[in-house]
Amino acid sequence: MAVVLLTTFLPEILKRFNIEISNALYIMLLTSMILSVGSGFGFKLYQVLSHYDTVIHFLNGGIILVISFSIIKCFFKDYDKHMIKIIVIAFLASVTIGTLWEIYEFGVDFIFGNNMQRYQDINSGIDFVGQKALLYTMVDLVVDTLGAMLAGFILVRSHFRNKVIINAFNIEIINEQSIELI
Repeated sequence: MAVVLLTTFLPEILKRFNIEISNALYIMLLTSMILSVGSGFGFKLYQVLSHYDTVIHFLNGGIILVISFSIIKCFFKDYDKHMIKIIVIAFLASVTIGTLWEIYEFGVDFIFGNNMQRYQDINSGIDFVGQKALLYTMVDLVVDTLGAMLAGFILVRSHFRNKVIINAFNIEIINEQSIELI
């Protein structure tokens, strides 16, 4: 819950480092924190609703893509020329972060004996065998990727249409010159 509380102060914290975040990006990030941490753990929705985790992985795959896109975009002086490259890099970042999360879950399960990856039946505690033991993790990775793909498609479509969605998600470095990377 401390993460959700900290997220509410994110715009002010970032301003101290000369960084501004758009309202749309902030609302998206805050919504992700509330759904993932606040509702998922606080109200135990991960245990109560059987597919809640799958939905959260799908949404967060897209949200991480948009956040990655916004961060990468702020380093390009003329980002419009490189929009597809930026979206592809953001997609790769989103899939990588989803994979790193699954590695984190594996580590926590291995070290502390948790069942974050659902390798055991939650009622009996009996270990699953074969593909059934991998099912939960693989579904998470697939829906992370699908969420990122959908968000990337929406950004590409916005780029070639009216740019409304792309322009809504911004991170801006105040009093700094943009660095043209490409």
